[in-house]
Amino acid sequence: LMGQLKKKGVADNTLVLSLADNGWNDYGKAHPYENGVRTPFIAHWPGKIKPRKDERRLVSNIDVVPTILTAAGVKPPASLPGINLLDEQAVAKRDTLFLSNFAHDMASATEPEKSLWTRSCIHGKWKLVAWINNPPKIRPWAGGHRRKTGANLELFDLLTDPHETKNLADEHPDVVKDLLARINGWWKVE
Repeated sequence: LMGQLKKKGVADNTLVLSLADNGWNDYGKAHPYENGVRTPFIAHWPGKIKPRKDERRLVSNIDVVPTILTAAGVKPPASLPGINLLDEQAVAKRDTLFLSNFAHDMASATEPEKSLWTRSCIHGKWKLVAWINNPPKIRPWAGGHRRKTGANLELFDLLTDPHETKNLADEHPDVVKDLLARINGWWKVE
């Protein structure tokens, strides 16, 4: 792609975004843990974006459209979710990100909660994974339905435990309560 852009003489005036919809290994697909939801997001635009690696800031695929619209000189509608990733202040200001995880086979196009496995929230160093009590049946190859700890609520400290091996929900009920309220404020499922 970059070779073709250079060949056409437009490489220096083209924003290129590259991202993935799954985690970085085969075990990441179809589950809410970091190796399933944290993927590389590459933005390239010579003279506009300074090359760097940033593993701390929270970005999401919902940021793609506002970023492209802004880069093209179009103001995104206020109702559009996401932020412009070219706005350093907006990226630095984001301290919370919500995630949803679904069964591979969609049960209903108009009722997404019928295929919902988890809702999650990353806020600061904390990540809460809230499992749906009766997740839909899934194909055996999609291993994401297995809870790491067997609990319906899993709290992880991503700074000290980036591989999410220890559920801290019982040790930090105040954090669980706060993050669950944030999740329900974003998307409450009955």
